[in-house]
Amino acid sequence: MSARDIMVFSEFALGFLTNLIYDSSKKIPEEISDIFSKVYDKAIEEFSNKHYKLNGIQIDTFFHQKNVEIAIKKYLKNPDKLNCSNVLIQEFFELFSEEDFSREDTNLILNTFFETIDAEIEKYPELIVYLDHYLAKITYCEVQETNQGVQELSQDVKEISQTVQEIHKVINEGRKDQNRKELNTDFEESIKKYLNKIIEEEGKNGISEVYTELSAKEILPITLKFRNEENDKTQDFEVIELVEKEEKLIISGESGSGKTTTLRWLNYILAKNYLEGKYENIPLYIELNSYIGEERFIKSPFDAYVTMKASGKRISKETLKTMLEGKATILLDGFDLLSPTDEFYPYDKISNFITDYNKCRFVISSRPGFFESIKSNFKVSELEKLTEEKIEIFINRYISNGEHANILKDRILSNEQLKSILSNPMMLYITIKVAMERKNRSGDLLPSTRYELYEAFVSTLFSHQEEKGKDLCADSTQIENSLTELYFKLQCRNEISCKYSEALKFVKNSEDFTFGKISPQAVLKDCFKLGLLAKNDYYVSYGIHQSFQEYFAALKLKELFESGFDVSETFSHPKWEEVVIFTSEMLGSDFIDEFVGSMLLKGELFLASKCVNKASEKIKEKLCALLADKMDSRYELEKRNSIESLGRIGNVGICIIIEALKDEDEDVRWRAAEALGNIKSDTAVQPLINALKDENYNVRWRAAKALGNIKSDTAVQPLINALKDENYNVRWRAAEALGNIKSDTAVQLLINALKDEDYFVRENAAEALGNIKSDTAVQPLINALKDEDEDVRWRAAKALGNIKSDTAVQPLINALKDEDSDVRGRAAEALGNIKSDTAVQPLINALKDEDSDVRGRAAEALGNIKSDTAVQPLINALKDEDEYVRWGAAEALGNICTVKNKMQLEDLLESDYEFSVNTAFGILHEIEKEEKSKLILFKDLKKRSKMTPKYSIFVSSVQKELENERVTIQDLVGSDPFLSEYYTSLLYEYEPAYPEKTLEGCLNTINRCQVYLLIVGMK
Repeated sequence: MSARDIMVFSEFALGFLTNLIYDSSKKIPEEISDIFSKVYDKAIEEFSNKHYKLNGIQIDTFFHQKNVEIAIKKYLKNPDKLNCSNVLIQEFFELFSEEDFSREDTNLILNTFFETIDAEIEKYPELIVYLDHYLAKITYCEVQETNQGVQELSQDVKEISQTVQEIHKVINEGRKDQNRKELNTDFEESIKKYLNKIIEEEGKNGISEVYTELSAKEILPITLKFRNEENDKTQDFEVIELVEKEEKLIISGESGSGKTTTLRWLNYILAKNYLEGKYENIPLYIELNSYIGEERFIKSPFDAYVTMKASGKRISKETLKTMLEGKATILLDGFDLLSPTDEFYPYDKISNFITDYNKCRFVISSRPGFFESIKSNFKVSELEKLTEEKIEIFINRYISNGEHANILKDRILSNEQLKSILSNPMMLYITIKVAMERKNRSGDLLPSTRYELYEAFVSTLFSHQEEKGKDLCADSTQIENSLTELYFKLQCRNEISCKYSEALKFVKNSEDFTFGKISPQAVLKDCFKLGLLAKNDYYVSYGIHQSFQEYFAALKLKELFESGFDVSETFSHPKWEEVVIFTSEMLGSDFIDEFVGSMLLKGELFLASKCVNKASEKIKEKLCALLADKMDSRYELEKRNSIESLGRIGNVGICIIIEALKDEDEDVRWRAAEALGNIKSDTAVQPLINALKDENYNVRWRAAKALGNIKSDTAVQPLINALKDENYNVRWRAAEALGNIKSDTAVQLLINALKDEDYFVRENAAEALGNIKSDTAVQPLINALKDEDEDVRWRAAKALGNIKSDTAVQPLINALKDEDSDVRGRAAEALGNIKSDTAVQPLINALKDEDSDVRGRAAEALGNIKSDTAVQPLINALKDEDEYVRWGAAEALGNICTVKNKMQLEDLLESDYEFSVNTAFGILHEIEKEEKSKLILFKDLKKRSKMTPKYSIFVSSVQKELENERVTIQDLVGSDPFLSEYYTSLLYEYEPAYPEKTLEGCLNTINRCQVYLLIVGMK
């Protein structure tokens, strides 16, 4: 008997067995009944031994379910495996919690039980014969009944057979059409549930949640740098704009640049847009960090992994199949995390998947250097670093206390080294957490290196556990030592996860012998609590972010290097680069030169340039000399990499880079200009000014940009001249640079540039004028609000908001009716910056704009102006369909509302809208806290006043004429809470009589007073 036949028997046997156990009316031979009981009992016993989280009682309970029994019976009559499976899975989750079992667990449990019962049936030939006989008997009976029915057919049936066939045809066609409609309805219903689940989950977590405990009301504006090969123009795009434009897109970026955040946000936004009819494709977010060399993936195409992930999102195979017909935008997150082995080729499998489902759209995130195998079929974009403006936005989002936010912004933006490090979103987040932890301590608010930031952040995680009163089993040293051992092992294996049992071994084998009675299980549990490790089913992987694995692995690499081990093998492996860089930051002056020197011996010059920051001048000069030799290479790529590396070293290599501005290769020249802009040395100003006359426009515009970074006044006139360059790229970069330098000398020429024929020049001239903030530019910018190009108009609106001139209020109010939503949104934002009461009602009207971005910006603007008139309209906006608008309204109400708005807020607590209730509760809580703090301050002052003598005020005047006024002042001092605590008033005529003469007595009283108040009147 074949395996297929046995499987049929086992499925039949299971249904048959159900009838045996739960339907006593079945007449089955006693010996067969006994065998069935044995098979059933043995199957449960064997299944329980496999440790699939279910015991015999749970299995028995599951198969007692009425719907399970009905589903199996139906399957025996009409083998529809998909329908049967769906019922069984649904019943399984009705009985058991989804927190205990994933869909993958469920499939495994059901399939394993079938396999187990198959094996038991094979042990009893008589049972197989009986089942075979029973099947044959049923078949025979059915045939006999059919034959009997055929013999009884009358001649009348034959005469109308043709009619019946025609009716059947009509019915069948109707059924097919109905089936198609039902399938389409089922698909749309399934997709609707799936997408609403995405929105619900991301709404809870915050769509910008990047790291542990990080959530925000909206995503920070993320920009992609994209080179358009058709017109050779490098442009910045909003993420969603580029995703809608390109069918296959790679989003690249360094560690912590926001790749995962971007894809998760896209998943959320595209889900919303699909449900609102604004986007045709269904998003499917797939994390690649668990696509590893397991047997189930080695032997299967990438489809199996996608199916598994989709199943976890409650997407059935049939629904997924329809999605993959070209209806999906597939978001593959973490292409650089893939780990090939001798048997497992993930890059090839994913490439084949993309080819097989070419009608779908794809967005892939990756660090640079890992996507060469698919690059030819994709457009590549790069996540931009945070600008100063976005750093400020980021900090304001996560620090509600304005004073603390401003202190941190000043510290970061005034320090070029810190600003460079913190242009990375994750690093900035870590910095905020560390700064807020240290805000009440003396000493430095911020560490100065990336390694120190990670070290401080980990310390913060331990502090938070203590503050929450959640005790850890192990101490911080034990936990950190265990993580160091575990992560280093994973790094050596080129992996980011391992089985839980392996993790236990790594922790157990740690060189830390201080564990005592603390078990490895307890240590891992602590790591999960802290978020430094994550557990997914039976696997353990990095927590918070992949870079934490690299940080802890670097601690071990540092230890090995300082102990004399040769670690040079790590220098040539791409996935060890971040570990090596971390290690270079950790090493002290005794070891750093040796560490970088070993890289130079291995010829790893480009890696050495990333690790040389703490090295001696001697090592830096040696590296510069080696890189200078590379500048003579006949390979262009080597020359380009050398310039980039020299740029990292700083002033030591600046002369070589300046010389490269004269290289015959234009790519080398523009890379040299770019490197000089990053170094920001005045030494480079004149060479860059000369480069503004280079024959190649790519060199010229990069020279202009570099001069804008250096911000030297010497460059102003040459940049003004560059505003007349024949190439628009050069003109708009010159305008941008002048805006960075903020020279008043450039204002008039930038005003002239507002009329340039190229819209790129005009929009950057507007931006530059906004940065310079000259009142002279107000009217020309008002005129630019009517430019034919919408990008020029919104940048003009933004610039006017920066200048904050009242003259611009009415033109900006008019711009709230612009046909372009970006212009309306920026006009609303600008009015919020100017803070004119005249704008309140127009902004209230803008809360009903058709575009959610405009409504959101209008809400924020009203929050800035802080007018009581806006309170009720903002309360209404808490019910807006768009989350961004609701959060903007909530934040605005938080800015405006004070104790006088308590009644409105208390009424809001009775709302049917949960968001409105939560908002009201939060604001009332803040108002109560503020009132309590005032009360505490008052009580403290009162307590101190008991120890401090009161000041006496001598109230004097022409006694009779101004007597009432003097009494009024005395009453005021006596009744005012503050004045009465610190002062007492004296009216001489009410003082006890003195034995001295009246004048002398009066002077003595004055001498006892600290304040003399004279009231003077006029007839």
